[in-house]
Parts: sequence; C-alpha cells; structure tokens
Amino acid sequence: MNNGVSKYASEANTLRPHLPTTRFPVVDQLRGIGVVLMIIFHFAYDLAYYRYIPNGSLFEWPLLLTQRVGIIIFLTCVGISLCMANAKGMRWSSFWRREARVGGAAFLVSLATYCAYAESWVYFGVLHCIAVSSLVALPLIRFPKIALVVSLVILVSYFGWDMTLPWIELDHAPFDYWPLFPWVGYVLLGIVAYHIGAHRWWHAPAIPPVRGLQFLGRHSLIIYLTHLPLLMGLVWAYYTATH
Repeated sequence: MNNGVSKYASEANTLRPHLPTTRFPVVDQLRGIGVVLMIIFHFAYDLAYYRYIPNGSLFEWPLLLTQRVGIIIFLTCVGISLCMANAKGMRWSSFWRREARVGGAAFLVSLATYCAYAESWVYFGVLHCIAVSSLVALPLIRFPKIALVVSLVILVSYFGWDMTLPWIELDHAPFDYWPLFPWVGYVLLGIVAYHIGAHRWWHAPAIPPVRGLQFLGRHSLIIYLTHLPLLMGLVWAYYTATH
C-alpha cells in the first residue's frame, strides 16, 4: 500500500511542473514593487497636504517618477494577468467577478473622497482606469501584434505630440486622475509582454524581501483601499498632536 502511494506521489510530482498555471511569481513581485512605490507617493502626498514638505515636490522628478513607474507597473500587469487568467479559454465568470471587485473598489474610492474632500474627489483614478482598460483590452488578448500597434500609436501620439482622445474630465482637480487614453496603452503592452513570455524570464531568489513583494502583489487591491486612510490618519494624528 505504501509503495503504491509513494509511486503515485512520485508520478504526481513528475507531472506537476507541466501542469498549466495561471499565476507566475514574477507578476506578483512586480505588482508588489508597484505597491511600494504607490505607498511612498501617497505618503508624500499626505505630508504635502499638511505642509510638512512643499506641494511642488510632488511634481518634481523623484516623486513624479515614483508615481509614474508605479502606475505603469500596475497597468502592464493588468494586461499580463488578463492573458494568464484566460490562457486556456475565456473564463467569463472569473473575469466579471474581478471587474466587480475592481469596479466596487473604485466606487468606494470615489465615495470616500467625495465625502472627505468634495473639492477634489476622485472620479476616474487608477482603479477606474484598470476596470475600464480591462474591458477595452479584452478583445486583443489573443492578438499581440495588433495590441502592440495600437499601444504604440496611443503612447507615441500622446508623449510625442500630446495628442489624446476626449475622455471624462470634470471641472475640478481630483487627487488621482488617470484617463483611459493614453494609459490603456500600457495594458496593451502587458498583452504583448505575456505573448513574448516576459513573465517567464526572471525567477527571483526565494528570500524574505522577494517573498514580501510577492505578498504585497497578491493583496494589492486590499492594500490600496486600506493604506490611503491609514497613512492619512497617521499624518493627521501627528499633526494634531504637535499643533
């Protein structure tokens, strides 16, 4: 009996590496880097809000680069994840559940910022952009060449000639605003990255910092929703205690 079980376990271990997977550690690790950059920028934003650092520092290259790189990582990972999750065929129920989670979280961000800061509430932030970009990019997850051409047209037109397409823009300056164009271009680049196997190129060593990034990446949505009030609350508490 034991020999039979051992033989079966041995055969299972031999076959396991060849089984399809919908998750690659490097994607979570990249997303974890995006989470760290996001936390750094939002903490700086809170410090600027309470005048601990100049407001203008948010628009200087160190913090601006931190914000932009984090957003690009998140959006590129959206494209990679769309392809990975539906590599063996379109999983509509899973896709719509994910859309509902991201869309619901985007609504909570809008509601919370409207209640707290009506003059600068978020009506189309990064979560809104991810939810809509996922719908726009979905038809191209199996057409990487088309996705590449479209993404290059969007990104080169915007960053080269400041050309864009009309999008939702209200008459106030929100905390967070990432319109569909040009940022959907990075989601399309994520589709290209998946099809050239970029998610398989790098295997980071299993050391605590890397595992920490992977943990952050796997729980990026809940971290996004909780770190905003947490950071603001900490800075507010310090401000209140010292003034």
